[in-house]
This record gives sequence, structure tokens and C-alpha cells, in this order.
Amino acid sequence: MSLNFNKYRSRYISFIFVILLLALMLSRVFRPSAQSTPEISISYSEAAGHAGVFAEVCGDVASVTYIQNIGGKPTFINFGAHHPNQEFTVVIWGENLSRWRTAPSDLYSERFICVRGRINIHDGTPQIVATGSDQISFNPRYR
Repeated sequence: MSLNFNKYRSRYISFIFVILLLALMLSRVFRPSAQSTPEISISYSEAAGHAGVFAEVCGDVASVTYIQNIGGKPTFINFGAHHPNQEFTVVIWGENLSRWRTAPSDLYSERFICVRGRINIHDGTPQIVATGSDQISFNPRYR
């Protein structure tokens, strides 16, 4: 029996290596989001007190602005007021805009939306970076 194993050992090792390599590749392609269920659901006005938390933040959109002439070509979705007086912001970087079938300004302007993601603070304003349209929904729960 050990003679057969030794005879085919390099094939077994190659086979196992290929299986492990495929598993690694598939884990990168079909990786579920690190966290899909928010820890809390809050209004945008409460977001500043929850930095670092994976949350669903909801509210009325005050403005949506796409800025093509700065690095990263961001789209800013502001809540509470227009920039620079916004209370909360959703940032969509230009590299991710292709994940939206319709421009965010057409979808979200003057709408009540919820966004899911990790809250961070940038220049004193709480924000969530949205990398896909599945993070943003139309949800009147807090209205």
C-alpha cells in the first residue's frame, strides 16, 4: 500500500495544491460582506455618537453632489443640510459608481434613504463610505 502512495504522492500533492488554490480564489470572489446585519439602526442626527459601529443610518437627503474635478471623483450624499453644514454624509468614490445603474443624484435627491456601513468621522462629520448600491435602500421606518 505504501508503494502505491509513494508512486502517486506527487499527483496527490499537486491535486491538493490545486484544490487549495481554487478555494483561495473562490473565497476572494464570493466573499460575503464582513458584516451584513447592522448592530444598530439610527437617524443621521445620532450618527456622530456611534463612530466605529456598523449601523443602518436613515434620514432625508439634503443634497447629492458629484465632484468630478477632485481626486477620487466622489459623490457626496448629505443629510440634514447642504455642505458644509451637513450632519451626516455618504461617500461614493468614483471607482464604485459603475455599481449604480442610475446616477446617485437621480436616485437619492430629496428622498428618505437608509445606508448600511461602518460609521467613521471625517473632518468632524460622521460618514459611511458606500461601495455598492445594495448598501442604500429606501426605507420610511424613521419618518
